[in-house]
Amino acid sequence: MRQLHQGNPDDYSSFRSAVSAYEEPIRRRIEKWTAEHPEILAQIGGPQPAAEVLEEVFVHAFENHYVRGGDFNPESSLDRSFDSVTQALVHRVGTGKREVGSARTDTPQRS
Repeated sequence: MRQLHQGNPDDYSSFRSAVSAYEEPIRRRIEKWTAEHPEILAQIGGPQPAAEVLEEVFVHAFENHYVRGGDFNPESSLDRSFDSVTQALVHRVGTGKREVGSARTDTPQRS
């Protein structure tokens, strides 16, 4: 398992570069999940809803795991973030909310 040390909480761009090797496996997992839940994609809308979910997983991992300190395990953190994001999407669709990432306005600045 690869460990990353905590990075600058203001440097999302470096974080994304450090975890870029995990993008394709997460993307495949999202594609499988959305194939099982097409109603979720329909509710998300937008030109690339799966890409929105993917970015939401990385933002969640950055905000909830990476910036908190200590060693960061990308695999387990991204797995937990995927679970949290998809559960939140199921809840949003169930309650009729249509936006992905209600915390989008708090998304770290990307360089």
